[in-house]
Amino acid sequence: MASFDITKYKAMQGNIPDQKRMEWNGFMDYLKTKGIAGNPQLDARNTNLGQQLLNEYKAKNPNVSLQYEDVPVIQKWFNNYRNDAWNKIQAGKAQSDAKNLDEFMPNLSPTDGWLGSKTSQTYFPKHVINGKEVGFANVNN
Repeated sequence: MASFDITKYKAMQGNIPDQKRMEWNGFMDYLKTKGIAGNPQLDARNTNLGQQLLNEYKAKNPNVSLQYEDVPVIQKWFNNYRNDAWNKIQAGKAQSDAKNLDEFMPNLSPTDGWLGSKTSQTYFPKHVINGKEVGFANVNN
């Protein structure tokens, strides 16, 4: 697994630039097109398959700034998003059939820094108003 800069990780926990989110979603599309998104082969930590696929994607898209070191930052954002949404459900501001946090968005990976089967199919959600995309959803930290 690649090491990551803990300073960058802490600084970006709730603040991932839209450009990075677009690049991530593009990478998710790439994995889906290749038929590898969600594949358990990505969970084999002895292969570094996720990192290889990101390098392949970047070679085909040289303007992409996404780095493997961004994976734990992105995973943490998703988990913050999940917790924020669950707090809204608990406060009666949103609804879900989930009975507890473990049942809510169960396909999210923990923040483990690994591009595995769960992380490989997780897109940044878009914020939509009146049927029109107006940017990315945010976490209220």
